[in-house]
Amino acid sequence: MANIRVTFVLPNNARDESEASHVMKQAYNSCKNFVNEIFWAKETDLNSRDLSKGDYLVFEEFSNKDYTQYTERKCVVISPLAISVCLVEGKQIPKFNWPILSVALYGCEVTCTQLPKNLKESIKEKVQLMGGSYSGDLTNSVTHLICGSSNSEKYRLAVEKGVLLMLPTWIDYMFELSQKNNVNCHNKKILDEYKCPPFYGLSICATGLTSGPQKTRLSEVIKTNGGSFTGTLILSKTDVLICYGTTSSTSEKYKSARRVPSIWCVTPNWIDDSVEKEKSIYNREKVDLELREIITMCNNRLIFEQLNKIIDDCALHLSDEETRFKLQLEYDKELLGKNLKQEERIAHMPSQISNLKRLQNEIQTQTALIERTLQDVEQVLIDVEQKIPPQCTCQRKPTNKEETYLLIEDISAKLINRQQQIEEAQACDELLAQINPDVESIAQIMIRSLQNLESIELKIGKMKEKLNEVEFYKQACYHKYKKVGRKLTKF
Repeated sequence: MANIRVTFVLPNNARDESEASHVMKQAYNSCKNFVNEIFWAKETDLNSRDLSKGDYLVFEEFSNKDYTQYTERKCVVISPLAISVCLVEGKQIPKFNWPILSVALYGCEVTCTQLPKNLKESIKEKVQLMGGSYSGDLTNSVTHLICGSSNSEKYRLAVEKGVLLMLPTWIDYMFELSQKNNVNCHNKKILDEYKCPPFYGLSICATGLTSGPQKTRLSEVIKTNGGSFTGTLILSKTDVLICYGTTSSTSEKYKSARRVPSIWCVTPNWIDDSVEKEKSIYNREKVDLELREIITMCNNRLIFEQLNKIIDDCALHLSDEETRFKLQLEYDKELLGKNLKQEERIAHMPSQISNLKRLQNEIQTQTALIERTLQDVEQVLIDVEQKIPPQCTCQRKPTNKEETYLLIEDISAKLINRQQQIEEAQACDELLAQINPDVESIAQIMIRSLQNLESIELKIGKMKEKLNEVEFYKQACYHKYKKVGRKLTKF
């Protein structure tokens, strides 16, 4: 390499390079193949030399030494192992204003998050000694983030940028290993061993989780991946609240957590996604969307519950209505059956009423005939009484007596028959009044018929009395005819 000058610095107690360590000699021999200007010098001799930014000073020991006097003059202070690796592997020798013990973090820029200040200073020093650079901020050139916790804005940005997330112990391991070994910061085995778990340093709580086995599994997953699971939500300590099911969005834990900006409310998918990608996934839009879906599901569940209650109430009401309807239907069927029977009887009523009217006319005719007969009998009796002497007795023809009794019996039978028909007509009239108001006119006719029949019955009673009188006179006439020996020729 042109324009550089490499000086291997011997301890002040060494006489010459023959007393140099094996590592120094090996590095010196390696450099001879790549560097033109290469020297051995004691540390005390460096003060007399004109050092500049083209000088590379190789020291074997770095502990408890101050190299500010060299770095201020733009010299590169480097270890024999570091310069040998760079020359052999063809890497450009790092040019920093701090000593370089190794190139284990060659090309790396490191920053920290959620770590105490003294630990950050220790990490910064070790990173620089291993040939890397340290930044207090997460710049675009940062390659590794040393995490004290996975709950920070710097962590979330690092995840988005694809920055490697490492534990603080990675720095310690690399520092110890690189002092005597050529270690590469891209060693996958080491990176996997010391990468930051997705839930590192997180205090995680859950709501809506009721299953015991599910809680146990969740706790194991969280602990395996660097976090701690608690059943109690502590607003000052909890970092993440996992919301299970639609009921979680209405829980007191969720309501309290939403009032604290530092607590992330996530769905169970966040656990699975983070474990799968080996880093905590803080996608605000995705988390909010999933939570909105849960809240929507919760609202829908409440609506469905209200609808189910309404449906149950309607079903109960319909059941009551159905029962009432069945009872009413049975009653209506029973009433309809009665109505049909009554209609059948009503259908025969016009003919019955017609018969009644006919019978009424016949009764009136018979009554008139009986009245005329009675009048004739009374007249005959009067005539007989006038013609028969007081001392004479009458003898009546048997045929006249038998005919009179037969007539009376016939009239009595007809009266009994008419009385039965009148009672049937009364029953029909009452039935008609209950079933159909439209048959009132028929009922009125029947009432008038009944009134007429009552008057006829009275007349018949009077007729019976007259017949009894006729019978008495007949008997008297018979005895009178018998005494005088004369027969009644005309009755």
